[in-house]
Amino acid sequence: MTKPLLMYCLPAAIRNFDETWNIYTDDNLVYFCTFSMIYEYDGKKIKAIDPRGTINISFYFNHQLYVTQTNTGIS
Repeated sequence: MTKPLLMYCLPAAIRNFDETWNIYTDDNLVYFCTFSMIYEYDGKKIKAIDPRGTINISFYFNHQLYVTQTNTGIS
C-alpha cells in the first residue's frame, strides 16, 4: 500500500510550500512543519495552520508544538 504525498492531500490554495523539514506525532495527531506553514493531520483530515511568518525552527515538547520566528521569538 502506498500513501499519497502531503502536497496532494491539500487544497490547491495551500499547496505551495517547499519542503517538510520536521514531523512530530502525539496521540492521534501528526504535525508537518514547513518554512511557511504547519499542517496538522488527525488521521482523516489535514488542517493548515498559518504562523504568519517564516518558521526558523520548530520543536515539540510536553504535548506542545513550538516554533521560532525572526522578529517574533518562540510562539
